[in-house]
Amino acid sequence: MQHVSEKMRRSESSQTISSIIDKCTLIERYTVKKYKELSKQTDNERAIKLFSTLSMDGRAHALMLNEIKDSLTNSGEISNTIQISAHLEIPEKEDIPYDSGVKQTYYAMKKHLNLEQDFKEIYSELSNEVDDFRAQELFKALAIHETKHHEKLEELIKAFEEMHELLFNEPISKQEISSND
Repeated sequence: MQHVSEKMRRSESSQTISSIIDKCTLIERYTVKKYKELSKQTDNERAIKLFSTLSMDGRAHALMLNEIKDSLTNSGEISNTIQISAHLEIPEKEDIPYDSGVKQTYYAMKKHLNLEQDFKEIYSELSNEVDDFRAQELFKALAIHETKHHEKLEELIKAFEEMHELLFNEPISKQEISSND
């Protein structure tokens, strides 16, 4: 698995607003499927509920991004180039060497925690870069949603860590986590 340093992840790049929105839309649609998959992979009711919510939100976010793109097309800002520091990409599939749905779910959540953070940063940056009021407001709403997603995923990860410690009598090591990020 390719490891990307935090510095590399956060280096700025110039992109058109249109290409950023297209990439975000693609990844939001991916999250719809991935979170549905994760909800079927666990029997933890809290996780199932969160993953179902995140899946529905991914669909809503893709629709909001289409609305933003239309608004920015009308205002003429869609082709503007901006510098963004967050790095968005679909996380690689979890490659867990043992047959453990709990660990696969855990590592998937860790990867998607980073994705939710990147979404938050990009949507915040975009809200500050565009002049179109409607697009600004929608980007701000998306950033708020992603902040909540990040917080809820972070809480669930902590709960999984506590359950893992109790169930298997061994904490998930920091080395094990970093080798799967």
